[in-house]
Amino acid sequence: MQDATNFFLYLQLEDQRHCNVAFLNHKNMVITKKTMLIGDSSKILLSECEILSEALKIRANSVVCAFNHTSGDPTPTVEEIQFAKSYIRLDKW
Repeated sequence: MQDATNFFLYLQLEDQRHCNVAFLNHKNMVITKKTMLIGDSSKILLSECEILSEALKIRANSVVCAFNHTSGDPTPTVEEIQFAKSYIRLDKW
């Protein structure tokens, strides 16, 4: 977990909301990372299908999603929690 935290540290410098995704191979090494969303809304206007589609295209085995909080408060929003839960459901599918 700490590695993922360090990997996305640069997000704290952004003044707009970002959702960045690291796509990992079977050894949990980063294949690539991609900014999937930029905006200033607290709402997540990104579907898990968009990330899943990208992961399938590059044959990633897993993903790590990171959201920055421009307010400085790292507490996850309700939308972020729901977004994470939708991925847990996809994983069990």
